[in-house]
Amino acid sequence: MKKLTRLTIKIHRILGLALALNFFILCLSGTILIWKDELSGQGPETTASISSDGFVNVQEYVLKNYPTKKLLSIFIDDSGNFQARLGKEGQEKFRGAIKLKFDPQGKLLHSKTSKDQGLLALTLAIHRELLIPGKGKYLVGLLGLFITFLLLSGFIIAPKFYKNFKAVNNRLRLGILHKQWGLASFSWILLVTLTGILLSFNGLMISLFLKSSLDSERLLSKSGHSNYVQIETVQRNAKTALPDFSIDYVSYPDNEFSLPGHFAVLVERGSLKKILFVEGQSGDVSKVVSLPWYMELMLISEPLHFGNYGGVLLKVFWTIMGLGASLIPLSGIIIFLARKKIINLEAIKLPKSFRKKSILFIIFAPMILVFISYYSSETWKGPVGFMAVLMAIYLFNDLFLGEGRRSR
Repeated sequence: MKKLTRLTIKIHRILGLALALNFFILCLSGTILIWKDELSGQGPETTASISSDGFVNVQEYVLKNYPTKKLLSIFIDDSGNFQARLGKEGQEKFRGAIKLKFDPQGKLLHSKTSKDQGLLALTLAIHRELLIPGKGKYLVGLLGLFITFLLLSGFIIAPKFYKNFKAVNNRLRLGILHKQWGLASFSWILLVTLTGILLSFNGLMISLFLKSSLDSERLLSKSGHSNYVQIETVQRNAKTALPDFSIDYVSYPDNEFSLPGHFAVLVERGSLKKILFVEGQSGDVSKVVSLPWYMELMLISEPLHFGNYGGVLLKVFWTIMGLGASLIPLSGIIIFLARKKIINLEAIKLPKSFRKKSILFIIFAPMILVFISYYSSETWKGPVGFMAVLMAIYLFNDLFLGEGRRSR
């Protein structure tokens, strides 16, 4: 066991130094992107009711004003507005698509017909793909897996370090802060990291889901898109198939989020979601499928990742946590440099005792999970709440039965 612990500590240090810069950049860029809607001038969320003709109005506008473009999708965003994505003839990928935004009745609000420019677009490119188009998302996902191991290893080895709260020098005091903030923010950072991994591999998960949704013969049959039915036919037949569900997302045939010759329609009723595949030429519903667990996770990963599902207050909380999380890799680097005597920390004034502050950390960490559990779907409330109880027991033992007893 001691050998395994020493190996875990060694891996944590090496991996931490290797990932420190990437972790720091992802934390800061992600914190900026929490406010991307406000920074891009999209304004506050709307409270207007959504018109049942919204999808039809959006399609009519696109066909009239963009006759040479291919309509990729129409969907309702988190603020209740309609959005559309347009591409070139024959385009399948959504990358580089024209973005149109409409009000809940389907009237144009905003259009973005050129490539994003400026600091916000650069920040998004760094956070999403490290400025590497295409495969960069997978690299970020791989980094997320390493960061997950880094977090778990740090959580496991934390009781082995800084057992006396009255540290004798600033390097040890900074080490205590590194440990305590890591423990306090562990659940939040793990949540954001895991949802980030899901977002990085969302293209692969969607492809896997689509390929398993219809038989191989139907996947190979590809028809011309000129004869595809209008959106009102898709709406009517979807409503007939699932009368209690409302349409949230329509992906048009022949793109990365649909099947050849088929519309993919995401419908929902409360927290229950299903996907209908609608024949492009006849408008008939060919198949209704329930989302597998990995698709359910993918759908909730974006709002959880950016904290944009609970209003401004939740965004402020996410911002504080993001800025705080960026201090963990930064403090780790400083501790390493101080150990190598590259920098001198003794000129900096740090608190001499962390005993009282540690009690706040004990309360803070499980409360984050309780907070997240409150906004979770019914499926996840129990597991997340149970994790909060386990974390509270672990941290209580770490402070009062472990370090607290030794520090006396």
